[in-house]
Amino acid sequence: MGGILNREVIHLDKLYYKPGWIPVSKDEWQEIIKNLISREQWIIDENYSSTLDKRLSVADIVIFFSFSKLLCLYRTIIRSLNKDQPFDKVRGDRNKLSWDLIKKIIQYPRKEVLEKLNNHKNTKRIYVVRNDKETESLIKKLINLAG
Repeated sequence: MGGILNREVIHLDKLYYKPGWIPVSKDEWQEIIKNLISREQWIIDENYSSTLDKRLSVADIVIFFSFSKLLCLYRTIIRSLNKDQPFDKVRGDRNKLSWDLIKKIIQYPRKEVLEKLNNHKNTKRIYVVRNDKETESLIKKLINLAG
């Protein structure tokens, strides 16, 4: 998406976690988000509900990947088995499969996120993508919009 729209892609996991999966403090996290959303152009990847409202307030386009929980679990397991350095993680940190992560995927508040997005439908371009076919279709649409 970053290449299509000529925007920097910011992976929040790289900013939220220090090496060894140690999270930054709450105050530091809020400051990081404040600085990110003050930029003129950006694409933010990952979903951190504690800052979603702030990001929604300034975003002009929102893409929400609303894949099935089963598919998310499957892809998480596959990523955790990959020995390569993930592009969206702090250098040296591999994807780590844990019961906490599995629980987060299963309990993800999709309905609440969709309600928040619905509240912005008249002021933002919001795309809800439910599968790979819709993802491909959206990419083609964005390519056409970018010219």
